Amino acid sequence: MNRRLQNASLLLSILVLMGSVVSFAQDPVAQRPPMGWNSFDAYDSTINEQQFRDTVDFMAEHLKPYGWQYAVVDYIWFNPHPGDHNNPQRRFGQSDLRLDPDGRPVDRLTLDEFGRPQPAVNRFPSSATGAGFKPLADYVHSKGLKFGIHIMRGIPRQAYFDDLPIQGSDQTAGVIAEPWDVCPWNNNMFGVDATKPGAQAYYDSLFRQYAQWGVDFVKADDVIHYPYHAAEIEMMRTAIDRCGRPMVLSLSPGDAPLSQAKHLVANANMWRVSGDLWDEWPSIKRNFQLLDAWSPFIGPGHWPDADMLPIGHLSLGGRPHGPDRMSMLTDDEQVTMMNLWCIAKSPLMIGADLLTSPSETMALLQNRAVLAVNQTSQQNQQVYRSDDAACWTAMDAKSKDRFVALFNLSDQIRDVAVRFEDIGLRGRFKATDLWTGGKQQNVTGQINRRLRPHASAMLRLTPESDVVVQPVLLPPPAGPVAGPNTSVSDSLNRRIKTRSYPSVFQAWNPIDMPSEFPTDTLEGRLIAAAKHDVIWEEPVSQLGYGVQLALGAIWDGQHAGLAKGFTTQSRKRALENRAVMLQKNPDMVFLMEVRWRDAPGSYLPEDSSFWKRNPDGTREAGWDGGPEPYYMLDYQNRQFQANIARQCKACIESGVYDGIMLDWSGQIDIVRLVREAIGDDGVIIVNIHDDIEDGRRYGKLINGSFMECNPAGPGTGGARFKTTWAKLREGLEFFERELRSPQLNCLEVWGDRDDLRRMRATTTLGLTLSNGSVLFADPNPLKTPDHLHDWYDFWDVPLGRPRGVGQEKPDGSVWRQFEGGVVVYNPWENGSVDVQFDSPHRRVSDQSVATAFQLADADGEIFVPVESEVK
Repeated sequence: MNRRLQNASLLLSILVLMGSVVSFAQDPVAQRPPMGWNSFDAYDSTINEQQFRDTVDFMAEHLKPYGWQYAVVDYIWFNPHPGDHNNPQRRFGQSDLRLDPDGRPVDRLTLDEFGRPQPAVNRFPSSATGAGFKPLADYVHSKGLKFGIHIMRGIPRQAYFDDLPIQGSDQTAGVIAEPWDVCPWNNNMFGVDATKPGAQAYYDSLFRQYAQWGVDFVKADDVIHYPYHAAEIEMMRTAIDRCGRPMVLSLSPGDAPLSQAKHLVANANMWRVSGDLWDEWPSIKRNFQLLDAWSPFIGPGHWPDADMLPIGHLSLGGRPHGPDRMSMLTDDEQVTMMNLWCIAKSPLMIGADLLTSPSETMALLQNRAVLAVNQTSQQNQQVYRSDDAACWTAMDAKSKDRFVALFNLSDQIRDVAVRFEDIGLRGRFKATDLWTGGKQQNVTGQINRRLRPHASAMLRLTPESDVVVQPVLLPPPAGPVAGPNTSVSDSLNRRIKTRSYPSVFQAWNPIDMPSEFPTDTLEGRLIAAAKHDVIWEEPVSQLGYGVQLALGAIWDGQHAGLAKGFTTQSRKRALENRAVMLQKNPDMVFLMEVRWRDAPGSYLPEDSSFWKRNPDGTREAGWDGGPEPYYMLDYQNRQFQANIARQCKACIESGVYDGIMLDWSGQIDIVRLVREAIGDDGVIIVNIHDDIEDGRRYGKLINGSFMECNPAGPGTGGARFKTTWAKLREGLEFFERELRSPQLNCLEVWGDRDDLRRMRATTTLGLTLSNGSVLFADPNPLKTPDHLHDWYDFWDVPLGRPRGVGQEKPDGSVWRQFEGGVVVYNPWENGSVDVQFDSPHRRVSDQSVATAFQLADADGEIFVPVESEVK
């Protein structure tokens, strides 16, 4: 240890004895996606020191020159005999401990006097006499590599029953452990209660020990799925920052909840976005969707992790998954996996037994050109994806070169291509295949490859002439060669179908809370808008009210009703604003309302044939709530109907909007023309309230209903759009079942902004019976902007994705399970119901914690398991 680290270690020891804490300034880690080897896929929990040293020697000779750095001991290194006993409830080789009737472990782990796991000496002889992993880490460092370990979240069960003291604290393991919080696949540990004194001290003592050993990489297991253990993640982060040694923090297993993206970026360096990945094509294919969804969050110091590479020699001795074998992925599938992991900038961790893997495996790991895409490229993003094909692109960090990866996801030979316009290129390029080295000169317009099933190509496009190379603004205005307009629709499908909940929408006008969400600046408007998953705009009316738009696309021309597109400047600004909001909220969907029933007088020339006329030739009066007089449009005029469809198509082709919102209802001919105009490349929602007959007429033409409703019951919101809660539910269930996929139903209920019961009923009705969005707004007096609303803490609960559909209970309430909790809706006039759980839950509305609650009718609630909360 050098003098600087010796001094830091001495200072830390003094401060611990004084009961103080300290944070060290550390060099940043994981500025590029980490690359290394992990023992799990080959050895499960059984690796020993000699096997590990042999692997390190192999890495140093054959992989280190190509950038591979980390060697990681995975899984239960503190158990002397993992999996040596028979447990019929677990697979062969599982590492559960045998327990007595009181839950006390019969099998003993290797712990120190402070309850901290130590390497099992029979497996790691150099750890004897309290040396821990330091001798092994020193060996790894002597080879020019970095050393990592796997840990299980929490404190050992054994330390709890022995009530061992916590170093640097006057507390014991029995105080901080949560005996009910046990990992589903490994019973060695109990969770740690972050609210208890001594909890942070325990994690500090762990990572202080890891720093003394020389650990560079920590893979923490049982932290992000399921449930998400935010408090223990934060304690790990704090402990690393205090320990005096830079360490990569890797979180496992997946799927990580997208709702926790900001928390993960703030606290971890890499996190698993998929479940355990093995050598099966469907698992590889699923990562196309996952890596696309997580791509906004890749960056120096924080990397979404698609899991280890299941190539080479796996599951030695039939552990941990399947028989002892060479990877069952075909050669093409292995290359496709490498191409996707590299262009999506996933960390690259090898799981194979390197010493017995074939030379073909090594060739996959020694391609400098492909690995450079993973390590140094920028602007990595999916261009399009369908069931049959996909395309990703990235920029070279030092030149104008563009990387393009083309993927055949189908089971047939097919051509896969991408147009240069769709990735911001113009001119002539040389295309170099990064696997074969083959070159193609004078490539213009598009790049195309014929690919075998599940095969792919990674290409470098180098300019051969004066070219235009622009950053890609996705979605682009048109679709790729490989499929009909899949570039927009695939991104849109992903945003709708992988969103996190609660999901709230903005109908025209923004949050009306100036102190909390000021909207007098562009930045403030974008922040407020990005709280919602769906927003729609209509510039003519909103600008007439004096409302500033979030996107801001403006129709080009004196009369908006005749415009063929948006002004160049406003479209550019809108695309920029869209990109900013998608960075803040990757689930957002953007719609444009196109006028068809009535419009402000300035919408068309006064003498236009598109106006509906009175017998005396004057324009027929329309809606009386606008900022200026509105007049009826002649929506049965075939030319006007065609004009509406043309404007809707222009909205989609602009790249600004994902779909169309049509206010009012009743004109099936217009909806049919709009669908024909935009094809499958955008969504349509129509304001049909809860009218099932309208929903039946529109059927598969539309993706959702704008359910602008005012159900009777406690806190009725004004005189318009009267209905009942029962009819609202019936309509919502019908729309979810019968309308076009992807469905985008938007449920709005009116009421007094302070009526939290009505707000909760609205929110939980939507959460339990739909995959759509909700809004609770007051019936703003016209003529002022309507649909203004507050933002409620209830909407900020990180529920994540639903786990199944809502289920009606015998007492009439409806329950639905989400990744982060349970939602219960109790209909009006159903009477009070009892809500009971097997373990403590927190009631979000009043923060009470119990296992039994009462819920009034016309109300709803979110209940969060106490152990999964952000503490």
